[in-house]
Amino acid sequence: MIMDKKDKIALFIKEIEDITDGNLRKLATEVIACADDYFFTIPASSTGKNHPPFSLGEGGLVRHTKCVAYMVRCLCESFDIDEYNRDMLMVAALAHDIKKQGDCTEGLGYTVHEHPILAARYVCEVYFASDITIPGGVISLIADMISSHMGKWGSDPKFIGDKTPLPMPQTECEKILQAADYLASRREILDFDFK
Repeated sequence: MIMDKKDKIALFIKEIEDITDGNLRKLATEVIACADDYFFTIPASSTGKNHPPFSLGEGGLVRHTKCVAYMVRCLCESFDIDEYNRDMLMVAALAHDIKKQGDCTEGLGYTVHEHPILAARYVCEVYFASDITIPGGVISLIADMISSHMGKWGSDPKFIGDKTPLPMPQTECEKILQAADYLASRREILDFDFK
């Protein structure tokens, strides 16, 4: 399915409009508008075992991404994160899985281990190809949030085997994005039976 930029942006308009800094909002808009079409149609998990039912099936990765953005907002409020850091985290949340199945425009049908690195690189490429002005170092901070969002599941040998370890979250914002992604991926939390 080929989508035009307006349709892509419309799927995330609430999350984009929640970003208060105009330049970071422009960056988020460009990141979404230029994303490979597969991002908008694939499930969040190719196997179905690592995500709740709402994020499976067609468009599941979009629903997962929206949930991560929601969790970021909640965690930022809980930890009293300032507005600019929250805005950076929202950009990172929207982009964290944007290359989930790699750089192939059609997607590969499975999650690529290095997708956090590919997504971080993609955000930098979008930024440098634009006329958006962001203070020095901010794009690196956003890229670091994205590249470390897998936490121990991207670096611990018992989870990754012989694959190259991904960075672990170090800063408060990196840890918030990793926690938001983790929470949005837990079927045990989101499908909790209160009986």
